[in-house]
Amino acid sequence: MENESLKLGISFLHDKVRFIEAEELSGFLNIMSIVEGQLPVPLDFNVLGNSDQIPQFADVIDKTLDNLHSDVQTARVAVDRKLAIKKTFAVDKDLQDQEIRSQIEWELEQLLIAPRDEYNVGYEHVQLPHQFEKDIVVFVIVRKALVEYIQNIFRKTRLRLEILDIDLFSSIRSLLNSTHDAANGAKALIDVNNNHLGFSLLVDGNYAVSSELPSKVGDEPIEDMDMAERAGRMQNEIETMLQKIDQTGTINVDHIYLTGEACSDELTEELVKIQNRAAVSYVNPFQNIHRQLNIEAEMLIEKHPERFASAVGMVL
Repeated sequence: MENESLKLGISFLHDKVRFIEAEELSGFLNIMSIVEGQLPVPLDFNVLGNSDQIPQFADVIDKTLDNLHSDVQTARVAVDRKLAIKKTFAVDKDLQDQEIRSQIEWELEQLLIAPRDEYNVGYEHVQLPHQFEKDIVVFVIVRKALVEYIQNIFRKTRLRLEILDIDLFSSIRSLLNSTHDAANGAKALIDVNNNHLGFSLLVDGNYAVSSELPSKVGDEPIEDMDMAERAGRMQNEIETMLQKIDQTGTINVDHIYLTGEACSDELTEELVKIQNRAAVSYVNPFQNIHRQLNIEAEMLIEKHPERFASAVGMVL
C-alpha cells in the first residue's frame, strides 16, 4: 500500500538530478533524505528524440531509490524552465475568463511553430494589488513530446510520475516557504547558472513575469563576463521586467533572491554595490523545514542549499 505521507521531489537541471524525500505528519514536513545524482547526458531538447537514453535516465533514478524509503512510490518532478515557453500579458482587471482564453489562443497562434495539439497549455490569472492598473495573465506551454519522454523514463522505474512542473515555479514555492517577507512587495528571484540567467518577478507573493538571458549577450558568453558586468546585466533585466507590469514607475524591487548552480559571494557583492534599495541574499529552501539527515546529506547542502530550491519546492 502506498504511504501517502511520504513525498519525493526530483529536480532535473542540465546533467544534475536532485532528490528530496520528505514525510508529512499532522501538517508538518520533515525532510529525511537528500541525494544528488549525475545524469549520463543533459536532459534537454536534444534527447527527446533519443529513446536509447531513457533506460540510462531510469537507471540513475533506480540506483538512487536504494538510498530512500522503500514505501516511496510516486515522484513530483521539476524540469528546466528552458524546456517550456512562458508568456505573460496585461489584462483589464474586470476581464472575464472566456476573454482571457481567447487572448491566449491568439498569443499561441503567434508563438507556436508546430500544430496546437502538440502542446499542453496552462494559465493563471494573477490579480495584482490595486496600485497596478492592470492584472497579469501567465501561461506556460510545454511540448507533449517532453511530457511523454519523462513519463517513459518513470515507466522504467518503480515510481509513478505524480506531478510534472517547471523549476521556476517550484523554486518560487521554496522561496515563499523559507522567507515569509517574500509574500509582501516586489521581489526578484534569479536562477544563476554559468551559461544561463533566469529571472522571475513576484508581487505580494504572486508570480508576475519572468525572462531569461541567453548563453551569449552579443558575442560574449555569460560565463566569460566579469562579475561586475554580469551583475549589471542582471540589474538591467530586473528593471526591464518591472517596467512590463508597472508603467507608472512607482513600484520598486526591495529584495533580490539568488538560486542556481553558479551563485557566488563575489557576484552577490557586486549586486549589492549597485543597489539603491534592494537587499540581496541566497535562497535557503530548508529555512523553515524540519529535517533529520545523515552527515553525508547535511554536508551536501551545507555550502549551497540554494541549489536544492527546486527539488524542495516539489515536496511543499
